[in-house]
Amino acid sequence: MRYKLLLDTSYLLPFFGIKVKELDDRQLDAIINLQYKYTLIYPTLMVPEIVAKVSKELIKMNIKYLNDDLLMAFESLLSNTNIQLINPKVEHITLSIKLRTMGHKDIFDCIAYSTAYIENASFLTMDSKFVNFLKQHNFDTSFILNHNDLSAKD
Repeated sequence: MRYKLLLDTSYLLPFFGIKVKELDDRQLDAIINLQYKYTLIYPTLMVPEIVAKVSKELIKMNIKYLNDDLLMAFESLLSNTNIQLINPKVEHITLSIKLRTMGHKDIFDCIAYSTAYIENASFLTMDSKFVNFLKQHNFDTSFILNHNDLSAKD
């Protein structure tokens, strides 16, 4: 049985042509290679976050349509080829709402954490502010990693 790893949206953005300043080419290669070690997962409830971020970048560049590369990136994500989309469960939603009502403003962070926690997956994120929020509220963070953790293991 392969371990599951939930990727936060920041790690998917480069595949949609959006540069993430915290990730260099070596780290991007390491993220691509994760598919050989883990079953990569992503909550379907978070697809709107990618849509919003891609749209924001297109607006910045004054582009009014999706090019073939972006269409292929969305088709790849939605086809469950390299990343398995996880449909929501009541438990995911319940924990997400709990985190949100406790004061964390980004519902997509709440959904990602909740899905990883309930699905017994590791959670790859670079959002230290969210991790600190979780620690302050005594939530389990033992399964949370960032790309620097992965580099140290390889």
